[in-house]
Amino acid sequence: MPVRIVPTDVIAGLETPSNASLRETLAVFITEGELQQLSNWLNISSDDLRQLRNTWTLADTADVAFRAGRIQILPDWISGKYVNGLENSTCKYMLSYGLVRPFVGIENDKRKIVQSLEVVSISTKDPQGLPLPSALLFSIHARFCNSLRWVQVQDQMQRGWPGNAFWHSCKTTFRKVISCTIPVFRHLWFYFPRRTRALTYWLLLKVGNKMYGRTLNWVQRAPFGLYIKHGPGKFIPSGEGPALRLVEQYTKVAAPRLIDLLTTESETYLVMTRITGIPLQEAIQSFSYAERSQLAADIRGCVSQFRQIPNPNDAAICSADGGPTFDYRLGDPAGPFESEEAVIFRKSLRSAIHDQHHKIFFSHADFSPTNILVERGKLSGIVDFGCAGFYPEYWEYTKGIYGHFGLETAWPDTLSDAFSGLYKDELAAEKLLWENGNSF
Repeated sequence: MPVRIVPTDVIAGLETPSNASLRETLAVFITEGELQQLSNWLNISSDDLRQLRNTWTLADTADVAFRAGRIQILPDWISGKYVNGLENSTCKYMLSYGLVRPFVGIENDKRKIVQSLEVVSISTKDPQGLPLPSALLFSIHARFCNSLRWVQVQDQMQRGWPGNAFWHSCKTTFRKVISCTIPVFRHLWFYFPRRTRALTYWLLLKVGNKMYGRTLNWVQRAPFGLYIKHGPGKFIPSGEGPALRLVEQYTKVAAPRLIDLLTTESETYLVMTRITGIPLQEAIQSFSYAERSQLAADIRGCVSQFRQIPNPNDAAICSADGGPTFDYRLGDPAGPFESEEAVIFRKSLRSAIHDQHHKIFFSHADFSPTNILVERGKLSGIVDFGCAGFYPEYWEYTKGIYGHFGLETAWPDTLSDAFSGLYKDELAAEKLLWENGNSF
């Protein structure tokens, strides 16, 4: 589908006195020289061949994403071959998905998803009769992308969440009823031989792959409202199954319910129920401030329930089954530790905060926008308990912030609200550790 890189009505009436302030703002934003070039481009007559320089052809999904500001076409700074207005038969650019989630995957001519900041080529067989799009216009579009996306997000917030609220309420009630039957089903299922259960899980993986596609290499959505983690034992943290049992036994947190944890000679299957919703990272930008505050309150409630779970193990800091802790910041599994003081930090980076005493609580230990699921602006569940275990009280917060720095602050702000602004000193100390690599 042919798409205008910059719509011609952008400069409509720009030279009139009533739009003088708008023109002045645009001149500051893209410079006076580029604004004049833009005016020249967009004032070209419709039968002028140069109109093609403001046009390119995209598939439907890419067309919608481009016009909504969800993808940007940037100069290929790596190769340094960007020469404004002098494109030939082939020109290289970088495709970026912008700053505002959710991102949209664009396929190339080989039907593979183009990664953000991947170099792409735009070519023509006839540079004179069918010239390439203007690099100047791509550059101007890229500068407005995030603003266009924010306008779209604002419109979505005003329209509210799609779907029928009553029907959503009915489905939620039905899921709660089904959830009550899980213990009975699980008890009966364990009467079946291990070999039968293993074969069933193998078949469910095959069917799930056909029905839903591959989720991750070691995680697969399966029929009957299930998810299955599978692979050699080292890919399935030993504490995840016990963690799910503890959460089910001691809390009312919406989390996957463990159906089975089965290990064969070559494979481990962790079978659990599916939690409905989408990852928070795909929706948080569409949350109103009131919804973000409620989300923080809901997370605070989940953390409070987690902290009521007793530690059945001898070690103080350990995974849910008493084994080594599993945390991406630590590299290899570490511990278990008898006390907080036993956790060894690099002496040169040790902070006074590490000498303070902290209570040890059960923690999910991997709060991130990918593991927090939401539905219609509300928390619907928490998933991926692979890192869960017993940690110092600040661990839940600092681990949740880990890797989430930069211009986007919606998640860090929400998490800080959920922990009532506590653990700022611990976060500052951990940032020093993170900046200096593997620091434990």
